[in-house]
Amino acid sequence: MERREFIGILGTAVASWPLGAFAQQRDRQRWIGVVMGFAETVAIVRFVIPLAAMLLLSGFTQAELEKAKGAKEFFKDAYWKCLATEIVRVVPTSMSVQEFSVLVKRACPKERNDFFTSLSNYIIMRQPDVDRSTVAPVANIAVLDAQKDAVQALIDLRSGKRKL
Repeated sequence: MERREFIGILGTAVASWPLGAFAQQRDRQRWIGVVMGFAETVAIVRFVIPLAAMLLLSGFTQAELEKAKGAKEFFKDAYWKCLATEIVRVVPTSMSVQEFSVLVKRACPKERNDFFTSLSNYIIMRQPDVDRSTVAPVANIAVLDAQKDAVQALIDLRSGKRKL
């Protein structure tokens, strides 16, 4: 390479260098703008998505509450019908009230579980801020009350206070 060619190439590089640097700087600015826009979008999304989820999950619609209440009533009735079947089956026998009380606690496990679950879900829907550890004991109290009522119904049937 001759001296003239070297100086020409060097001059061309030096003459075009500021333009190349300027183009790179504009490119950087464009990318910084894109990244900043993306960061703003991410910040908005990080705020909007939890807000939307909170609004959607904070309250149930009246239709959902009615559906949960209907399910609770349906499973409560199913549990009562199953217990009533056990009462009718035991009335003519000589089973003691204590034995029947033990039998009722084991009777109708599917219906009891369905009633317990639907009641727990309904309580949570009605009171979303309730301490979840208190829901199961409340549902258990309702199940135990049903069992006590079944025992009382057997006593009433045997004493003649109620008729089949």
